[in-house]
Amino acid sequence: MIHHPCRFVHRQDPVAYIQDRQVDAADAVDAADAVDAADPIHPDSRYAFKFGLAPDYIPSPGMFNRAWAEAAPSGHAPWPPPSPGSPQCSSLFAEPTVFAARVATSMGRFTRMLRSWLRPQFLDELFLERAAERYLCFRQLHRDHPEVTLVPTADIALMWHTHLGLSQEYAEVCKEMFGTTAQGEVNLWRPDYLDITDQCQLAALYVETARLFRNKYELAYDSHETAWVADTVPYPLANTGSPLAYALRVFDDNPDQVKQENISSISLIFKDAGIPEPQPGEPVVRNGAHALYLTWLAAHRAMLAYETVMDCCCWKRSHETTCDKTLRDVTSSLVSIAYFLELPDTDTHPYLMAIKTHNHDSTSALPCNSTVSEPLLRTMAAFKPADPIEYFSGHQDTYMLLIGLLPLLENSKLQGAVWSTPGQGAMDPNTALTRPFRGQSPFGSILATQGTATKAMELLTSAWELAKQRGVGRMQRTYQVMRHRHYGCKVYDSSNDYYQLNTLYMTGVAFINPYGNGP
Repeated sequence: MIHHPCRFVHRQDPVAYIQDRQVDAADAVDAADAVDAADPIHPDSRYAFKFGLAPDYIPSPGMFNRAWAEAAPSGHAPWPPPSPGSPQCSSLFAEPTVFAARVATSMGRFTRMLRSWLRPQFLDELFLERAAERYLCFRQLHRDHPEVTLVPTADIALMWHTHLGLSQEYAEVCKEMFGTTAQGEVNLWRPDYLDITDQCQLAALYVETARLFRNKYELAYDSHETAWVADTVPYPLANTGSPLAYALRVFDDNPDQVKQENISSISLIFKDAGIPEPQPGEPVVRNGAHALYLTWLAAHRAMLAYETVMDCCCWKRSHETTCDKTLRDVTSSLVSIAYFLELPDTDTHPYLMAIKTHNHDSTSALPCNSTVSEPLLRTMAAFKPADPIEYFSGHQDTYMLLIGLLPLLENSKLQGAVWSTPGQGAMDPNTALTRPFRGQSPFGSILATQGTATKAMELLTSAWELAKQRGVGRMQRTYQVMRHRHYGCKVYDSSNDYYQLNTLYMTGVAFINPYGNGP
């Protein structure tokens, strides 16, 4: 079974989702065409938040190829998808795709919401329990004032949109609380506040929601922990002073941008899909999650590469050589992201598995006896330097992996710090560090070493150009010190056609590129 995250986004509009799924179910040729033969409308709750391949189901390459062949236009090769702007790609959008436009718009909205949810209290178990209680109060408030567009706080919104992902359960609750129409249809409560683009109007509705909430429950509506974080507040790892700020370009820059800008059919693709065409150099709306994953990946690769170099060389290599090799290995993974490799493409990816709840109760989330206060309106909510590290406090291995980056985030005095090796004798503890503990990444201290930031930028630039000219596979073999275990896609060839690789391996399944000259 293959699950797609777009379906979760689709369910965030319960009315449109039910209508669309009813049409899909009616058009299905047989039960196998439906997402779930038992209930073609609602997903099984066990799979509501999953995406990618189910861990207990690895289809054969032939099954994948047949699936692609059914989706591809007549006469086109089934795999891989054609390059953006190519005639093959434009034919995929022969008819306007309203659904694509709707999902793309929703993704932009949730991007802004996710930045507030990246604070560590949103994984705190007690905080989440309180949020669930407040969400119940919020639903009751809607029952009392169905004519008002209620705007939730960040914690209530997390509960609401999670509940929307369970479409069947959500429909049952709506039927119980809000009843049905004269035609017998459930009064599904849509998150109408997402449709409001005027920030002044949204702020006014937030104030009105807070007033209604206080009047009904005599409780404060928000706090520093539950209020939304303003778009102007940078996420610690996405800030210009972040240790990995130099590498964030891999998410936005297109290695083949110059070539593709000259393809006029790209404009037609966006026009047919009903999506505004992004202009070259236009900033991409980001919430910080991309920087969090990039940091995890860099720290993870640095730990493996550093230990490989040190163990294989028995401490005979110089500190500079060891750091250089480690940094080169990390750079290969960072550049690979621009080619859609090294990205979490399944919910069982180790990065996602490391995002777990904890019970530290280190927040001041609103208890039931909170005093009444004025709404914050995103004016006081902020990030703390340690938030990216504390976000993984529910997974000890990942927490230890990233803890070495904390001094950089807190602007410590580790500038010029170096790794010491056994037998070097006494060194100044303020400028020297011992070899990291097993499970701890040396990446933070390598970046803190004087001159490393410039070297990291130079490596990224040279690896980027090598991948662009000779292929991402060639770049990986040149820069890596070991063959890493990939949990998503990995390429073994030297193809340099963007998106198109001769041989692509995904979760043990190989795809052969019919356009390329590879095996």
